[in-house]
Amino acid sequence: MKNLIEEINNTTSFSSRVIREYKCSKCGELIKVLELVINDKVRIANRCKVCDDKELEREAVQAYNNLQISKRERLFNDFSLISEGLKKATFDNYHPTNEELLKAKQVAKNYLNNFNRINGLLFVGDCGVGKSHLSYSICKEAREKGISSIFISVPELLTQLKSTFNKNKNYTEEDLLSVLKNVDLLVLDDIGADYPTEWAIAKFFEVINSRVGKSTIYTTNSNAKELASKVGKRNFSRMMENTQIIKMQGDDYRLKNLKK
Repeated sequence: MKNLIEEINNTTSFSSRVIREYKCSKCGELIKVLELVINDKVRIANRCKVCDDKELEREAVQAYNNLQISKRERLFNDFSLISEGLKKATFDNYHPTNEELLKAKQVAKNYLNNFNRINGLLFVGDCGVGKSHLSYSICKEAREKGISSIFISVPELLTQLKSTFNKNKNYTEEDLLSVLKNVDLLVLDDIGADYPTEWAIAKFFEVINSRVGKSTIYTTNSNAKELASKVGKRNFSRMMENTQIIKMQGDDYRLKNLKK
């Protein structure tokens, strides 16, 4: 098509006539076949413009979808920090040892199946019962469904925010906070794992406050009273907006081999 346009633009003589008409077999549009005479050279124009436009639209949509997939993968890979063991976690390889943990698994799966970009979850329980396992499984499958997601522990998040003070970093604190604000699903793992400073509490509030109206999953070993004390009442109150608490009590499955 480009060469044809160039020929027309550079022509000294041009004529055209309709030599036949027919309906496109794909879309039913009436196609007029043109005989073009450009500088005494005969060209036949026999294309369906509607189908051409649809093909261009399809290619544009595919390119956009590929870009979104690439963006989701880049966000997850650049900002999620996951242990090697947790990378293997899925819903299929999580094996509950009691009814409470079985219910937690079902709630996690239902949360993903009915994802609405608003509600959150708070997994509360002992070490090793699978809080991180289930939340990471949600995070992983969300990406497969076209939902952008990031999984990061709160201690690591605070470390990352501090590291942005280093001029050699590829991104700034503003970059990191913007990503955490705008991702479809954010998992904040291991809340209350240490006793944060006032700076840490303020930064944590900045993150969760930016997540209002968005889907956020939290995990913690602390009960409600302990968590409110560690992260601050204002942070705890903000976390609980549209958030369902999932209690998980049971044996530490990471130590199960020691009991044999």
